[in-house]
Amino acid sequence: MTIQEKQRQKAPKQGSTTDPYQYNSISRRRLLISAAALGAGSILGAAAPSAAQDAGKTKPRVLALIGDRFHNPDYIRVSLDRLFSELGMPIDYTILYDQLSRDRLRGYRILICLRDGMIWPGGYLGPDAYTCYEDGLENPADFPKSKPQNWIMQEQAEAVRDFVSEGNGLYSLHNNSHVSVTSPTYREVQGGAYRCV
Repeated sequence: MTIQEKQRQKAPKQGSTTDPYQYNSISRRRLLISAAALGAGSILGAAAPSAAQDAGKTKPRVLALIGDRFHNPDYIRVSLDRLFSELGMPIDYTILYDQLSRDRLRGYRILICLRDGMIWPGGYLGPDAYTCYEDGLENPADFPKSKPQNWIMQEQAEAVRDFVSEGNGLYSLHNNSHVSVTSPTYREVQGGAYRCV
């Protein structure tokens, strides 16, 4: 039994003025499932097709561009697998940001991006922003300084813009709006940008 279930057992009956759960709560997972279902429905032009209507129709394919220095693609894939399995939608994954193109998007109806806008061609010392990896090195001058570069090219941003303009879906998750900092075309699609200050 979860903590929330235990709390609900102890809580007053629903509808009472002291009931902390009188309003339906929603988890991020349930919200994402609902958003994906609505998005898939709008992309296909039907909000809730019946089983008869659904028979013989292929589900929209989803492409997920995931993972960056700070976000391991494994835990993202596990979470998205569970979500799209429940929706009955096929999903393919890639970490190959440099292969994002019109050709790569062909055949997909939804693009999910959960990766920031940076790459480190010269490498970096640690798997994340935890700087203790660098502390106490015997020969710090032998290691290059971490210098990020932006990965998205204009053609890639245009491919995403055209993909969305054609009626397909883009779910830009978490830190993906960082890509928009250096790409006005991607920012146009997203409607904003994220910047760490």
